[in-house]
Amino acid sequence: MADTFILTINTGSDAFQDGARLQEVSRILAQAASQLADDDREEGTLRDVNGNTVGLFGFEPEGGPTS
Repeated sequence: MADTFILTINTGSDAFQDGARLQEVSRILAQAASQLADDDREEGTLRDVNGNTVGLFGFEPEGGPTS
């Protein structure tokens, strides 16, 4: 059985406005990669540059809602 890795980012906050969407998503993806690699975390919360919670990441067991 294999788990599924899920990462969700809500781009509705001010940090994603005025042409900053791609840069902010890139920054948040780097944040998630750092948490996975450096902090050895299997799940976590993602925050935009303003400190707002904008997403989550983690592993979901096979057979979960996304299967």
